[in-house]
Amino acid sequence: MFAKPYETEVPAHGCLMLKVIANEFPVKIKPFKMPALPLGSSIQVEDSYFNFEAAKIDNKISGYTGKGYLLGINHEWCVFNLRFRYTIENKGNYKIDIRYNLSGKTDLNYTLNKIKFTLKPTGKEWGTVSIEINMDKGYNELILASEACSANYAAFDAITINPE
Repeated sequence: MFAKPYETEVPAHGCLMLKVIANEFPVKIKPFKMPALPLGSSIQVEDSYFNFEAAKIDNKISGYTGKGYLLGINHEWCVFNLRFRYTIENKGNYKIDIRYNLSGKTDLNYTLNKIKFTLKPTGKEWGTVSIEINMDKGYNELILASEACSANYAAFDAITINPE
């Protein structure tokens, strides 16, 4: 990651063909370990064992569970990204339920470990989206991400993992 803006140009036959400008900030990935939770337990997204970018912990939308929720923040060049780890006793297919709020009027596209899904607007209510995913026995890292910098405004409350 760059601590300062980075700029480079690629000349071609006397004219500028490509100019890349990146302005990254160092992101500290804190070490985190999920507590041992039985399948079917809700994982509170605002808990300290998650790593996230382009988001903040908030509590202004009513109806959340736990101490709050994770609210995405629209950013000029950084997409919402939530990482967490989960240990599975048996390899297989699992259903991951993600409790979310989307107050806008437009569907938003997200991915969970590159599996695409769509969040539908929920207004002031909380909704749930379910994703089927194959997980290995043992340690699994799951990454929830928005597909665009301007699609970071969903709120995430809890995640539940169940065998199929």
